[in-house]
Amino acid sequence: MKKFSISLIAIISLFACVNFIRFKSFSENPIGSPIDFANVYIGQRLLCEHKDPYDDASIKIAWKSIQKEFGIITDLDPGFPQFPILYPPWGLAVFAPLGLFPYGVAYKIWYFLIPFLLIGGIYFLASFVKKDLPRKRLFPELVLLALAFKGTIQSSISGQPSFLYFALVCGFLCLYSRDLKVPAAVLLGISAGKFTLTLPFFLFLIVKREWKSLFIATGCIGIVFGAAIVLSQDSAAHAHSYVQAVRKMQMILYDTTSPDYPFMPYSTPISVATLSEIGAIISVLWRNSVQTIQWLQPMLLLTGFIAIGFIHRTYELSDVLLVLIFNGLCALTSYHQYYDILLFILLSYCFIIKLSSWQQLPYWLLMGFCFVPVNSILKHLSLPSSFNFLYCYLPVVVILDCAIVIAGVISLQTMKSSVHRMNT
Repeated sequence: MKKFSISLIAIISLFACVNFIRFKSFSENPIGSPIDFANVYIGQRLLCEHKDPYDDASIKIAWKSIQKEFGIITDLDPGFPQFPILYPPWGLAVFAPLGLFPYGVAYKIWYFLIPFLLIGGIYFLASFVKKDLPRKRLFPELVLLALAFKGTIQSSISGQPSFLYFALVCGFLCLYSRDLKVPAAVLLGISAGKFTLTLPFFLFLIVKREWKSLFIATGCIGIVFGAAIVLSQDSAAHAHSYVQAVRKMQMILYDTTSPDYPFMPYSTPISVATLSEIGAIISVLWRNSVQTIQWLQPMLLLTGFIAIGFIHRTYELSDVLLVLIFNGLCALTSYHQYYDILLFILLSYCFIIKLSSWQQLPYWLLMGFCFVPVNSILKHLSLPSSFNFLYCYLPVVVILDCAIVIAGVISLQTMKSSVHRMNT
């Protein structure tokens, strides 16, 4: 077991070093690359200027002004069809402090904060898991795993706001585990600017019947939304524009008349349009499945939530296991990008290392796909479009990882039951 662990850490360290080299090479032209940061920066600026942050023409005008001011040359422009602003008004309001600085300074501040948000979030996560897994070297192992995950480097280069939300939800878990439920709920409410990332934790609070925490978290969303209203001075129109932008993006994603559907070849890397693991696989296997996917995903989410709630009432699952299962459920059934599964990967690692070496092996074989730059390899092979289904490997990996976790839960539960029967 010890040799197995050392070998894994060595392999993970190798991928972490490769990703560090990739990130270092990006520093040659950083200012034109953080397209995701550019989106939230432009969005909050338009909000503070009382303009519509979801109007595509306004977004492009603001970006052209920034390009001219700072001499930015890039093919990646904010706005439709590739990079629309889809953060809700309260999500943009959180980033308003960055608007105090010009873009050239703000992006440097953001890149300075990213490693602190990532490592800080992992520290909070390790503190949350500590009761369930008293492992001395857990924190450095989780840091290595996060750096080896290829989504981390990609989201770092693009200046993803997800790092802030990752730190906030991990902070929520840490404070909740220490019975500091009021400040924990405040952090969860602030993190709701990316609701698909925080959804598992709201479901967790419902199953735990933490009504006070839910009320406080919802109240915090209202407060931040109130700040957005004060900044924008036209909240109703902007809320309507936000809904319209989401619908427009859905029309682009679910455009079955496109010869490339369900893939988006203009994105880098090529990705599956439906953006949930189950939806991605169904759309690849069955082209005309748009309407089915749109009702199937929420139905599966609701069914899974009810089932988990029933199982928890029967067996009293630990908080760590509940959070892990809800993260897996939401990854399978709701919108997200591939780098958003970082938390699921870290949580599943905390559970998997409880198993024996041979039980861990399938998990690590699958995790290899999360480390190796498969998309870049496929792109360099210049395969015809008929081989685009190969880009669907990550949804398959996540589904199989969830299956391994469930099998592990059953295995551990069976062992506990056997030990209990022997002792009685």
